[in-house]
Amino acid sequence: MALCLTLSVSAFAYRDPNKAPHKDWNTVLTRNKVGKKYVFDRSKKGQYNQTELTYLGKVKTNDGRIFKVLTSTVFFGNSPAATNKIVVFNSKNQYVGNYAFGADFNLPKKIVNNELVFDHKNTGGLCDPSVVNRISFEDGLPKQMFVECRNKQGDLYSFSD
Repeated sequence: MALCLTLSVSAFAYRDPNKAPHKDWNTVLTRNKVGKKYVFDRSKKGQYNQTELTYLGKVKTNDGRIFKVLTSTVFFGNSPAATNKIVVFNSKNQYVGNYAFGADFNLPKKIVNNELVFDHKNTGGLCDPSVVNRISFEDGLPKQMFVECRNKQGDLYSFSD
């Protein structure tokens, strides 16, 4: 059974184009380096504020729309806590929406044949390492995606714009 802990961050932080993470997203999308992890650390003494972004690449729908996809892990607070998301942009690098995830090990690692690929090789045995999930975007942005952990059990993630 998958362990799922979801923390939320205020929505305004994702809408203001002059503030992080928007500025960080733009940096990663502009550099266009598939698979490269970027770390933006704005931590201060006793307060974590670090964002890790990885650009996974593009997916194309059957009707010709192109979406750019990156994963985001934001560490914040004095403990630190973390939020994990798949963040989706249009072909002009404009924010479209996201899928909020619990643990970072559930995030997809790559895009292959127009599908997000989730593997469980680095879950420390929490999930079956032989299970590989593939999520297609050919019919558009999925409203929900189910990621199996083991024995047909897993987590359901919803799209939020």
